[in-house]
Amino acid sequence: MKNSKIVKLLGTLSEDEVGDFIKFIESNFFNTNQKVANFGKYLLQFHPNINEANISKAQIIKVLSKSTKGDHKLLSYWASDLVKLLEKFVIYQYQNTQAQTGQIALMERYAEANLDVYYKQAKQKFDEFQLNQAEHNEMYYFNLMKAAEIDNMLFLKKRKRDNNESLQQAINNLDWFYLALKLKYACETANRQMVLSGSYSLKLINDIIKFIENYEGKLPAQILIYYNIYNSLIKPTEEGYFNELKLLLAENSKLFAVKDSRNMYLYAINYCVSKINSGSTDYVDELLTIYKQSLQQNILLEDEMISPWSYQNIVGAAIRANEFDWAKEFIYKYKKHLHPKFKNNAFHYNLASYHFSVSNLSKAQDYLLKVDYNDTNYVIGTRVLLMKIYFENKEYEALESLLNAFRNYLHRNSKMSARMRKLYLNTIKYVKKLNNVHVRDFKKLHHIKKQIETTDNLADRKWMLSKIDSYLKFEV
Repeated sequence: MKNSKIVKLLGTLSEDEVGDFIKFIESNFFNTNQKVANFGKYLLQFHPNINEANISKAQIIKVLSKSTKGDHKLLSYWASDLVKLLEKFVIYQYQNTQAQTGQIALMERYAEANLDVYYKQAKQKFDEFQLNQAEHNEMYYFNLMKAAEIDNMLFLKKRKRDNNESLQQAINNLDWFYLALKLKYACETANRQMVLSGSYSLKLINDIIKFIENYEGKLPAQILIYYNIYNSLIKPTEEGYFNELKLLLAENSKLFAVKDSRNMYLYAINYCVSKINSGSTDYVDELLTIYKQSLQQNILLEDEMISPWSYQNIVGAAIRANEFDWAKEFIYKYKKHLHPKFKNNAFHYNLASYHFSVSNLSKAQDYLLKVDYNDTNYVIGTRVLLMKIYFENKEYEALESLLNAFRNYLHRNSKMSARMRKLYLNTIKYVKKLNNVHVRDFKKLHHIKKQIETTDNLADRKWMLSKIDSYLKFEV
């Protein structure tokens, strides 16, 4: 049964969902085959490590079946039926979380049957749901559009010769739904193009931007947020969009699901990171402030887990802001929120970063050796950190060899965006210059310093400038 479809699917269930699924398969309404239910309950004994349990077909047959004739074929039927039940369960669970969708279905049914009294009751309940709806994402407007559409259908059936606002309401909410979703996708495409090579076609986006800029009424918060995110991505030098985004997030983030708020905050975070890489040191404190706000609101946790990239970026932000004690405390405090798959590498890599930042180079290198270099997620980070350790330890030959290997890796990696490749190629270029310059060649050091200060796309600019300044202090 290892790696079978049913084993993989059962492994995706949460602990709460396991209990609900057992009730589901034991219900005669959903399942009339008790043997399939028994099969499912048997496998779920090993949850969440069903695949690792490596349960054999013979083992299952021995426990669940009294006969042996055709049992292997029977087991395949059970597995197939259990997969179908699990898929129905997922749909059923989703529908149960969509109260508005259910009310819309009732409204449509009553409207088609001309049951006006029951339609009004269902509509009133829908309006109550919407009024108490905390999440004002694009689906909020989609549901309002569908409700208005049904109301308009009922109006047309009655053939009344008076005005009805439902058609205009449907049009307005269709606009908000479309604009919010289109801008959301526009932000994602612009963001991807900054990290990965590739292009996307965004029809009507310029018309949408003009519409928002010229609209005189009140626009939904989600549209304004994505409008400012999009402009901050394509016009990073115009900082007004980021400043407006910060205000909008502070005022409206509670209107959205945690997942949506997380994505919005991540755009703000990435903007700060980009500005820091371009030499705007003012954004170091800005970045850490946004991270702390996100942590206080639990926005960066998904199912109590923090992504290893957010974990790493938060540590890096704290180190750049010289909040070393806070960084160390965060590393240990949030270790438990890392997924087991990433925990060791993320924990050791970030401890290495912390110890490097407090000039404990031997400990930094020790922790770095515990990071799996085959993990592609740490290929760049480990090289950059090791590069700085070699430089600090004056291991110049090892550094030169590392830089050459690093450069070759960047040129070979076709999936990396041109911007990211340039960022690290520039870093290699100037570390090489520092590695080869004489520490008393002050004229050349001044020249390199000016180049580093004026180069837009550069990682570890602050560290390189600190090295140059440590040499220049001996200038007479």
